[in-house]
Amino acid sequence: MALKITAVNPTNHEEVTTAYAKVGNFFRAGGSAIQVQVQVYHNEDMRHANANTIKEDSHYINLEDLKGDLMPAIYGVLKTLPQYENAVDV
Repeated sequence: MALKITAVNPTNHEEVTTAYAKVGNFFRAGGSAIQVQVQVYHNEDMRHANANTIKEDSHYINLEDLKGDLMPAIYGVLKTLPQYENAVDV
């Protein structure tokens, strides 16, 4: 599970329309939230080739916002954030 997004590479400021965002890790961050670490690759092929990420993001999600199966719920909440606007499930 991952998201296809448009992202800006912070190194060269290139807009990447094929970016592949994948939850790399998450952990409990206090009583009512989890911290989700998202790894963003240039594209899906670069992810599968174990290439370096173009950037990594960290987000806090309230546990009450997670309904149903955990991973789909995390991705569902991520898609409500501005940087994942228009994201496509892949």
